[in-house]
Amino acid sequence: MKRFVLFLLVVSISMLSAQEIPDIFANLRHSARTSEGKLVLRYETTPELLGTNSCLYSVDGGAWTTVSPYQLNDLTYEALVPYNYGQSLKYRLRLDYEMMGYEAVAMHAAYLDSDTFPPTLDKMGWIATDATGDSMMVYSNKLDLTDTWFAATDNKFYSAMANVYGSFPTMNTYTSYNAYITTIVNTSAMTDSVAFAMVYSGIPVLLSSGLYKLTFSTQGIPTFARIGDITAQVSGGKLHMACNISTLTADPQFGPWPNDFNALAISSMTLSAALVGGQPQFGLGDYSTPVLMGFDKHFYNHAQNSLPEIGWNYSSQTGLLQIGYTDANHDFPLIATVNYGSGAYSLVPQSLNFSGTVAFDTIVPPGSGDTATIIFSDNNIDMVTTTAYLGTANQDDTAVVQPLACMMPNPLGAGQQATIMLKNLAASPLQAEVYNLKGQKLATLYQGHGDPQGLELSLNTAGMPSGMYLLRVSQDSSQLTRKFIILK
Repeated sequence: MKRFVLFLLVVSISMLSAQEIPDIFANLRHSARTSEGKLVLRYETTPELLGTNSCLYSVDGGAWTTVSPYQLNDLTYEALVPYNYGQSLKYRLRLDYEMMGYEAVAMHAAYLDSDTFPPTLDKMGWIATDATGDSMMVYSNKLDLTDTWFAATDNKFYSAMANVYGSFPTMNTYTSYNAYITTIVNTSAMTDSVAFAMVYSGIPVLLSSGLYKLTFSTQGIPTFARIGDITAQVSGGKLHMACNISTLTADPQFGPWPNDFNALAISSMTLSAALVGGQPQFGLGDYSTPVLMGFDKHFYNHAQNSLPEIGWNYSSQTGLLQIGYTDANHDFPLIATVNYGSGAYSLVPQSLNFSGTVAFDTIVPPGSGDTATIIFSDNNIDMVTTTAYLGTANQDDTAVVQPLACMMPNPLGAGQQATIMLKNLAASPLQAEVYNLKGQKLATLYQGHGDPQGLELSLNTAGMPSGMYLLRVSQDSSQLTRKFIILK
């Protein structure tokens, strides 16, 4: 018999978000298409989580395909994904590991191209296969879960599950029923000991199919409060369910969404219910492998490669050569070197976010000559070469000096008047805009010319609901994107 650990395990995995999510899903970045027809994906993961990394990709809305990354160093992994220009590519990461002696998964959500229901399983994100013949309190092959899946769009969450029985009857007798549940736990609302769940059931009056808020007794027995509807269908021996994200986020106890790490804890479970004196007595059947699900979207869709643009600035007093790298497709460089004197030296980026200008700085020792040759390539094919002049008389006054910089409070309170400071600006036209995570522009904070001394902007959060937003600052070929959160 399994011990009843579902809620404890989901809570424990959710608590990982505060410590591990930044490391599990850190700095996922892409190159341009190489001569081998591959995009190079790189990311950092924490070595403390002993498990198996994998990378999955989908081309033009097709089925997900898995590739195995390899380890470049202690922290950095690399995966090679086939790509042809013009294709629409989605990609995501997955980590399988153990926690408290039980299997667990951390992965990016599989995003669907439409809200068609039910989606095909090969376009959903497979979570795991659960062992058969196990149970928590009550065994039945109807309640014995095998495989589980999850997916999302901007509007809905989707789950699917399989069981040993091959079907999902909700009624056994007039007094005996089954319930099939996918729990959704906001990692920022764990202190309330509340889960939300899509429930497929048919207990008369007491528990019909729908979206519910669950609270658990000290014995682990749930109580249900209905908050909305779901769409449910048994197809091909699998149970599919879907709910509106807006119904979840409308409940104050769900917590802020998107939360700090854009992650939820997901797990499926089954219950038996016997009506005794008109009241249900629940028995816990089975639970699936829990997953910590990150909801960052990763995609690549370009008609051709865009070569990076390079700027530089050199100080003869300090020997500091400042280099700015900007790529319109947000590709990271596979080659980043500078040649001066008699040597070639690798350049290290100050940031691994290539959505805007990234700085590469190096100190040029005295006596290294009058010039330095800067070489970048985002595909190992096309080399972009720039000559930096190391004498004060020949310094390039038009060079990119520093990437755009932004200072702002985060998180923000609802109705707060926040001050945003922008630095490292040129005197050229500049735009600062606020977007939601659907890409909809909510406000233009500034449209004018930049001030090299810095620019102070004001953001009023009145009328903006709790959640995550994007500040996007654009000037010339440079762009800065900053995530910020509004909390009630």
